[in-house]
Amino acid sequence: MMGCYGIGPARIVAAAIEQSYDDRGCIWPAPLAPFDAWLVPIGDEAIVAAERLEGELAEHGLTVMIDDRPQGPGARFADADLIGVPLRVTLGKRTITDGTVDVRLRRDGTEETLPVEQAAARIADLSKGLRPR
Repeated sequence: MMGCYGIGPARIVAAAIEQSYDDRGCIWPAPLAPFDAWLVPIGDEAIVAAERLEGELAEHGLTVMIDDRPQGPGARFADADLIGVPLRVTLGKRTITDGTVDVRLRRDGTEETLPVEQAAARIADLSKGLRPR
């Protein structure tokens, strides 16, 4: 018979989720999150803009998930909350026309509308602010 009482990846993940969740899903601490940002493009034009933004965020060292599934935006927003990625970035017809992106923090739900030219730098700053020093 053997027993193991050590800490391992499964216990770390379980403890992180137990410490930080709400009724919509888990809220990953930034160092444990599967991605730094979850991009939700709405419409064909937004997919091109999302891919461009993904490249800019990669230059800042961030990992990004582009959720371009055929489901509606509400389902994709719900999945982003369920998975608990720290930042959700929405690009749609309105934001493309206005030259902006919408950014939402998973932890507290605060939202910002950013000019697309400044979006990558601001998202990188927000991501760094979520990490312990």
